[in-house]
Amino acid sequence: MDGFWPTFIRRKQTPPGSSLSAYDQPAQSFLNPRTVIIPLQEDPRGPYTCLVKAREDVAAGQKIGERGEAPFRLAIHATLSGKVKEVETHPSPQGVNVASVVIESGGKEETPLKIAPETGGGTDLLLQAGIPLEYLRLSSGNTDVLMVNGTGFEPNLAVHPYLLLREASRVVGGLKALMEVFSIPRACVCLDRKQPGLLWALEKEVGGERRIRLCPVGKAVPPAGEAAMAREVLKKRNGSFPRATFVDMAFLPAVWAAVEERLPFIERVITVSGSGIPRPVNIRVRIGTPFGEVISRCGGDLESITQIVMGGALTGVSQPTAQVPVTHRTPGILALVSFAMGKGHQSKMYEEGPCIRCAKCVDRCPVSVLPNLIAAYCRKKMFAEAVEKGLFVCIDCGLCTYVCPARIPLAEILREAKARKGLFADEAVS
Repeated sequence: MDGFWPTFIRRKQTPPGSSLSAYDQPAQSFLNPRTVIIPLQEDPRGPYTCLVKAREDVAAGQKIGERGEAPFRLAIHATLSGKVKEVETHPSPQGVNVASVVIESGGKEETPLKIAPETGGGTDLLLQAGIPLEYLRLSSGNTDVLMVNGTGFEPNLAVHPYLLLREASRVVGGLKALMEVFSIPRACVCLDRKQPGLLWALEKEVGGERRIRLCPVGKAVPPAGEAAMAREVLKKRNGSFPRATFVDMAFLPAVWAAVEERLPFIERVITVSGSGIPRPVNIRVRIGTPFGEVISRCGGDLESITQIVMGGALTGVSQPTAQVPVTHRTPGILALVSFAMGKGHQSKMYEEGPCIRCAKCVDRCPVSVLPNLIAAYCRKKMFAEAVEKGLFVCIDCGLCTYVCPARIPLAEILREAKARKGLFADEAVS
């Protein structure tokens, strides 16, 4: 099964939530993979500089490249000690091929090198630590409130609950550090009011810090819906809302480690779950570790797994191979085993069928658009009509795909169409 209830017996239009008890334990560690694949780019056209060559020995924490443009060039570090195997293009979890450095382990788990002593503090320290933030926006003074989305929208991801229960001091410390570095007067952490234990854990660490506000919200939202969340929790002043910038909660412990211990961002906690994993776990892994090695470490059998997803089941990205690497922005891995009716016969409930006009996708849509109609326009390349019906109102929650009894990949169709927005005019002319 795919970890969710089959289509024909679904009763509720909301995915079942994962039991937090499955993750309420210290994260496992996997810091000595055989190989790491470290992307030098986030997209194929992104500028980068590589500082190492094939067959060169490197140490964990050593700076091996930079990406981006001045003055905010982000440092890239080796995440284990070993020898550079090659510098070539490799698939990334975002579905594109990017320049990457492949390092083979030297067989020893070593303490990573610290950031060079001559590196100053503030923004320069964060850049040299390799923490991917919105530096241009944060440094321009256009942020009144630093926002953190602490809700858990994906039912199979538990990184946020883990951080709040086990590393709340580092989360709060990293948040305070960012406020000091970028001179931001206020911060707001949004938490699901249905999980009061997480709220209490963070309240204990915040203490009497009045600059940090904890905001319980009625429902969890995906990253694409964070702008609406900010408008909901922030009070309007002088006819406009305060200017808010969101930061990924998973980056806050890395900020704390960079400021307090001068450590580079070379490892993070991710959730590994799905029907191909015996027990869902949170695990700390080095950046660049191939998905296949992580899945095997967690007890998964790569021979039986039929689909690997980066992220969650609703908003995640399906991967073509198990050799894509964990990146700074990888929240989890979903390893799935499809239900089969005997050898060589795939269950029909995984096959797409025709739309039956049941309107379940319309009923469940949190932003009240018509996913089935928009998807039909997109498939016919009628992009102007799709935009008119709310294509860019969609927040990529994936619930329309989940509730569709015909198994139409509505969310994926809309996501692809939005990615093609620059081609709308050309295709309309042609």
